[in-house]
Amino acid sequence: MADLDARDMSSTKLTVDRVGIVWELIGSRMPYSTGLDVVNFLKTHRFDPDDQIRVVGIADNTSLIVELFHRRIKKEIASLEVCSPLCCTDPADRDDPGIVLFSMRKFHRSPSLGGWHEFVLRDYPSYVLASYFAAAAASLKLPPSAEVLEYPIEYPRQLLPHHPAWPYLSFIESLSIDACAELVAMLIDPRWYIEPTPDGIDGDRMEQFLGLYPGISKEKSSTRARRYQLTLGCWKNSGGSILQADGPRGFVWRIWASKGGGEKGDIAACKCFVNYLRLTWSMSLCTGPQANHLFVPSYFFQNNDEVEAYTAHISKFSPQP
Repeated sequence: MADLDARDMSSTKLTVDRVGIVWELIGSRMPYSTGLDVVNFLKTHRFDPDDQIRVVGIADNTSLIVELFHRRIKKEIASLEVCSPLCCTDPADRDDPGIVLFSMRKFHRSPSLGGWHEFVLRDYPSYVLASYFAAAAASLKLPPSAEVLEYPIEYPRQLLPHHPAWPYLSFIESLSIDACAELVAMLIDPRWYIEPTPDGIDGDRMEQFLGLYPGISKEKSSTRARRYQLTLGCWKNSGGSILQADGPRGFVWRIWASKGGGEKGDIAACKCFVNYLRLTWSMSLCTGPQANHLFVPSYFFQNNDEVEAYTAHISKFSPQP
């Protein structure tokens, strides 16, 4: 159960529950349900230019966060900050909007470890993609006559090239744009999967979340099995083959071949792919001097030709604002 010690009283905290209703916590008051979905809440709520808004960066909140960012750009609010769902240490607490809001008050990690940070343009593509996939999933559960938000089916393909991780993802041979768009939408932010340990940073949380462990292929219908298949589809089930292992951009396939293929090769290659994504994506979000230390090509790649090809590829992209 969450520790409900309340510390941060200065900001307005919002979250969306499992049925799509917005909950609010203002100052030292108790959390309460507005009784409104995101669309109607935004239509009726009066924002102040001095408002400081905080929202946890989870899938249920992505449409709210996207719309609040639009208001932030128009200076209808002063600040929009997001943080990791790890503000609730017990996953079961994340289903209770009251506990989520209380937990937001006392979450004080640094931004690099998933703590509060100002929502900026670099964050935007992940949340728009996540909002798209959430809307698409919701539309499957609604009757045909229901009013739903319409996006073109090619929307993820159009948006992914604007994602901060795209310059790095696009270096990988035989990449599935559709699967990668869905994966980054599901992950939202690599900082959400960082766990400080006495010896440093634990990078295994993302791998566990995606089901990258032996025997996962036997879990046919589990949530993690579906995540694993999505991860596999990013690099393997996209028309690629072992033939792609020859060039410098085929480093994921070379990991697969070095393990003899099969499930062992699949998991090892997925771990390589996810580690590459996590490190480069984290680097792209970092604005401090430590950014260049988050991913060092000569440490990650095994061969000089890979480093040279990677450097040449990335040089074609303009720096993210």
